[in-house]
Amino acid sequence: MIERIEVSAVGPDVALQSWASELPPQNATLTIVRVFDEDGTEGIGATPSYSTGRFDRAVLESLRLIAPRVPMLTDAQAYVEFVAEMRAQGFRAVKFHAWCEPERDLEMLRAVHAAHGDAGIAFMHDGEQRYDRRSAALVGRELDAMGFAWLEAPLVDLDLDGYRDLRRQVGVPILPGGNTILEVQQVGQALRMAPWDAVRFDVTIAGGFTAARKLAGLADAWGLRVELQSWGYTLIQAANLHFGLAHEHSGYFELPVPHEPYEYGVENPYRIQPDGYVDAPTAPGLGVVVDWERMDAARLSSFACTARNPEPSEEI
Repeated sequence: MIERIEVSAVGPDVALQSWASELPPQNATLTIVRVFDEDGTEGIGATPSYSTGRFDRAVLESLRLIAPRVPMLTDAQAYVEFVAEMRAQGFRAVKFHAWCEPERDLEMLRAVHAAHGDAGIAFMHDGEQRYDRRSAALVGRELDAMGFAWLEAPLVDLDLDGYRDLRRQVGVPILPGGNTILEVQQVGQALRMAPWDAVRFDVTIAGGFTAARKLAGLADAWGLRVELQSWGYTLIQAANLHFGLAHEHSGYFELPVPHEPYEYGVENPYRIQPDGYVDAPTAPGLGVVVDWERMDAARLSSFACTARNPEPSEEI
């Protein structure tokens, strides 16, 4: 079991290099992850990111949210108890993130189904693009037998041949992760291979509402549903909720739990109601009331520019 995770963004004071004559010098940030298990074993990983003007902390900040959830729950019984808590809050659908180890995942999924399978709650499982083709088929067949709503991201999104073959082997609906193939023409080409049972994307990642409408229209043309991501802070959730409410073929609103880390800086975060639904916003725009004092308290950096002075200024 993981005992501790340490993440560092390293920006050394060294000479900056440019890769082309017209390209500004690049700050090369090295983000390092150290993982320690309960037996004292240490694992190290690293990734670079490049930016102009200042070092990039985006990878570190992304891991700040992810690291506390790895692994979020320790064993099958913990998931059984967690689903009971979600049911008490009004959830009528639960999507699982687990260890991405087929046999271990199935042990948990069987236990949850045995405890809650007759409760009228929809179950989904996310393989985080970590299974191989054989494992994906193994898990898919069992989820089909248990009546799961879908199996998400069992393979890397680019393995279209694998997805197509998987759909031929199992009956449970198959969805992509939705983070890799997002451009309209690319999605259109992918759908010719019939790899998925629904199109999946996040409005804020896919290019905004205009791009999302094009993707939804493409899904309609192929007779497919659109199942939206909305993992993240409330402002991210809001964009996807509005789009889902406007699209008749979108069935679920994805709400991350635990709630609190993703509700920071807003006064009216989303919560599941006792009937299993999320209330539609009624305020103008996205309907989110931002607590700017809290947002400012957590601000890492910022800039502003005006019509008179278009050069970015860090004085806000």
